[in-house]
Amino acid sequence: WKEAEAALGGDCVLEPTFAAYHLNYHAASEEGNRYNGTNFSLPHRDYTFSDSYDKDGNLAAITIWVPVSDVSDENGCMFVVAKEFDGNYQRDEAYDHMLVQSSGWLQNKTFLSFPLAATRALAPAPAGSVMGWAG
Repeated sequence: WKEAEAALGGDCVLEPTFAAYHLNYHAASEEGNRYNGTNFSLPHRDYTFSDSYDKDGNLAAITIWVPVSDVSDENGCMFVVAKEFDGNYQRDEAYDHMLVQSSGWLQNKTFLSFPLAATRALAPAPAGSVMGWAG
């Protein structure tokens, strides 16, 4: 916990949200399966800029990810987008801030509001690695 307090520069409170996913490629590819073995299909942010930073611009909240198995960029690792590639990063009122991929009006087309090349895999990483980011 002291590492989190050092990163944030003061006392920390654990926000009790918890999620666990068991990714299974074969189950995820079954027709009609929407949940078992799947993951988030849309890039997103968990918190707004105002939730992540205090009024002075200091980091106030971080998201932590701890994989329970070894991860690579091919088996279900987390991908992140650096804030400099998200034009709406500091705009809480922008819907694209919380969901940076949205379906367009053209059938079967998807539009990204950041360059795909800007994504970075948090991998390779062994099970038990602790990774974190703002937002």
